Amino acid sequence: MLRAPFLFFSIFVYLRSSAVPTSFAGSITTLDGKRIEGVVAIDSKSALMVTPKTGPPQKIELANLLHAEMDTASEETGMTRGVVLSDGTALAAATFRRADADSVKLIPSMLSAEVSIKTVRVARILFGNSPPELLQSVPRGSNGVLLESGDFVEGEFVALENGKIKISSVLFGIQGFDAGRPAKAVVLRDTRPASGAFVVRLTDGSLLPASAISLDRAATQIEKTPFGTIPVKFEDIAEISGGGNRIVSLTALKPSISGGPASLDGLAKQSPPPTLVGLKKSPVNVVHLPANVSVTYELNGDYVSFIAHVGVPAHLVPTQRVQIVVLVDGQERFRSDDRTSVDDALPVAISVRGAKGLTLQIHLDGNKSPQSSFGASAMWVDPLLTRVHGE
Repeated sequence: MLRAPFLFFSIFVYLRSSAVPTSFAGSITTLDGKRIEGVVAIDSKSALMVTPKTGPPQKIELANLLHAEMDTASEETGMTRGVVLSDGTALAAATFRRADADSVKLIPSMLSAEVSIKTVRVARILFGNSPPELLQSVPRGSNGVLLESGDFVEGEFVALENGKIKISSVLFGIQGFDAGRPAKAVVLRDTRPASGAFVVRLTDGSLLPASAISLDRAATQIEKTPFGTIPVKFEDIAEISGGGNRIVSLTALKPSISGGPASLDGLAKQSPPPTLVGLKKSPVNVVHLPANVSVTYELNGDYVSFIAHVGVPAHLVPTQRVQIVVLVDGQERFRSDDRTSVDDALPVAISVRGAKGLTLQIHLDGNKSPQSSFGASAMWVDPLLTRVHGE
């Protein structure tokens, strides 16, 4: 039975299964922005060990880990069938038993027992692979059925039984659709980005919040999820993410803006949201900045690292070349080469330990200061400020 919802934040540790489930080639990024490439294995119940190509092995406590990506994690783990809760939790289903206005009953892919979830907690019921942009095209606050054609049929969910979906509307009365084809999803309510202490994504696409994780090759314990403590094989884990008060989205801070509009909300809330070439995941939060604007955030010495992916939005025509600049307490700490919308996103990790302020700018064609130019812009995808555990 579903327990109280638990929020979680999605900054991911990729641990895709491989032929040898005891170790994985990949890289780890810590909360202080340090990135290590090598072979990753379990060190203890609370730590990973990464062995670089040169140098000694390094132990990384889960409490101080931001992101670890395995070489086998070439594509985003997606869920083809299952439910997404309004708090962002996702549970992949081997099969649906039935669903109605009271509850959704299913057999999870990696559990043998039936799970019953109150329908009031469910945001979406998925029946097949759907591009993220298809689901994002559904207007906020809507409910109904999303078809494989991209059409959205509004209506109140009535039931799912024997592969048939029923919805009701004032205009058309009761309508029926086959689950999977043509119906790809039932949309019941909005879902929000996930956030919390830990997140585990399984290889079947399930996304589980956890208050703690106990690592073990045979039975890693994902503790205090909305479905209780769940044991899974380490090889069945695709991603682990850390969050909580160790991580703050830069978008949660209010910047001072010079040379532009009083607010960047119009650019940040575009629909569909812009993205960058080379990113495997849809952005959760972005800072989208025109070339004639400079933004400064007060840090007050509270953080140790600034981490993001940066680039020119992929939907723009690649006619303007820009450089992306980050200043810490007025001193330049990062400057990209000339970038256009066809260039891959760049990872950025900058120390801000003890810093009072962080400034983001866009420069045109290598100029030393921001210049006005119609349509030129760049953005920081999922920009994060981190605190090291214990500080």
